Amino acid sequence: MGESRASSSGRRPLAVGDVVVRYCAWLGEWTGAQVLATAGQTVEVVDLDWSSPVEPRSVAELGELVPLMDPRGRHDRARPAQLNVPRELPRSFTVLGAAAQLDLPRCHSYGSWSLTCGFLLDEARRQRAGASQWPWLVRCDHADLDHRVGSGRRDDILALHLFRVGETDCAEIAGRFPKLVQLVLAGCGDQFQPYSGPDHGVLRNVSALNGLHDLEVLRFEHVYGMTAADLPQPDSLRRLDSLTMTGIPADFAQAVRSAWRPLVKSGVALSVRQARSKEWLAEHVRTA
Repeated sequence: MGESRASSSGRRPLAVGDVVVRYCAWLGEWTGAQVLATAGQTVEVVDLDWSSPVEPRSVAELGELVPLMDPRGRHDRARPAQLNVPRELPRSFTVLGAAAQLDLPRCHSYGSWSLTCGFLLDEARRQRAGASQWPWLVRCDHADLDHRVGSGRRDDILALHLFRVGETDCAEIAGRFPKLVQLVLAGCGDQFQPYSGPDHGVLRNVSALNGLHDLEVLRFEHVYGMTAADLPQPDSLRRLDSLTMTGIPADFAQAVRSAWRPLVKSGVALSVRQARSKEWLAEHVRTA
């Protein structure tokens, strides 16, 4: 079928049969998925059991499309790695072209694009090889970071999720983990211990994160200390396609909105909530 290649900058609505690809940093190869159905603001996709170190230029280069079997399921109940995701394609993905739709039963699970096109393929290959799960991911309280990874530079860590960050120097993070693709900095606990106050963090030298040129996901939760001058710059973070800010200073929030809103139409997911006024900060955050 059609094999015209549409770049992510020239966007069009996703259609049934579309094959999308992206470079998966933790796999170190290009990976793909196919759109199986569309419904309102979501599309159903299935990961493909395919990858290549070379960026494909056409659907034909992928060969026969084979669905990836979800490595999280039981072997006696194997099912394809399907997910319903937002219809807006992140800018790190490319519509490669269209192919005959894989014939699979409908899926009722929902998630984000970050969970498809490489994430489960990496997990499946590690399971087959008997390797450890996600060695590129570190998820812990900030106080436990050195115990988990040591104090030196770690180019092999691609995702860093830090909770209860206290007072944190972002320049140190950028220097220690220069290859980060995902960065989460939260003053509160993780999703199993949600924010209830007064947990918060204070970030210093946030502008240093502009040196993380591979960054695709950046999330701040209940952290303060930064100003408009610390803005994550679109010209520096050209791969960023998910920017989530919850509980941040109001002037920083306004700067983020102004700089990144124009990129939403290009596939950047932007969420800025709970912007805190100077009066709120003075009452609740002693060191901000």
